Amino acid sequence: MWYGIFLGFSSCCLHNMVRVNPLMYHPWEHIGFMAVGGYCDHYYHQLRKKWNQELYDETQKRLADLDQELKEIQQRDMEEAAAAAS
Repeated sequence: MWYGIFLGFSSCCLHNMVRVNPLMYHPWEHIGFMAVGGYCDHYYHQLRKKWNQELYDETQKRLADLDQELKEIQQRDMEEAAAAAS
């Protein structure tokens, strides 16, 4: 969250530098930019946690499916080898 707050503060300072104003011109803008930056950073981290959990769940499901397919292939190979031996 600190990264978002810093990003909001620095973007407001950059905005004032481009307009050739003092850096702390309209200090309420700094507070607003910091609040928006902090919120965006918090939202991003929550979204990233959700995506990571979805990715983990999907990966586990695919691994379970592959494991089941592997067992079926091994069983079929063993049956074919037993049929060929007799």
